[in-house]
Amino acid sequence: MINTNLVLVANGSEAKLYKYEDHGRKLVQIDNVSNAHRKDKDSDIVTDRPGVRSSGAGATNNMDAMTSETSPKEEAKHEFIRTVVDRLEDMRKNPGISSIDLVASPSVLGIVKNEMNDHLMKKIDKTIDKNLVSETPEQILDYLKQIN
Repeated sequence: MINTNLVLVANGSEAKLYKYEDHGRKLVQIDNVSNAHRKDKDSDIVTDRPGVRSSGAGATNNMDAMTSETSPKEEAKHEFIRTVVDRLEDMRKNPGISSIDLVASPSVLGIVKNEMNDHLMKKIDKTIDKNLVSETPEQILDYLKQIN
């Protein structure tokens, strides 16, 4: 069985999945996922306004009853990353996948790792906190070689 090594390159807006070919001398893109809400404003993501508490005794003035500390845009980013990790998990179940390198912007890398289960974490070889999504496969490969 052929061992396949993957590279996930991601930021909050886009994720690209590559596989190494030609004995690690070439990266070939095999998947690309975009965050549909990456350019949306919070008001565009949230279409309904949750109930508003009245200013009665003990209530906070006009505070939404369902207010969370995470903005809708941040929630959309987390949901996007969950989708990416789910795709990685599906691929991990393939017995030919031997390792996965993670290359992600610092703000995304922690979220990606939090979303991974133990089985997926065991496949992680390299972890690089850098946003290389807009780089070519050749540039990404050069960067990965420098890290070795």
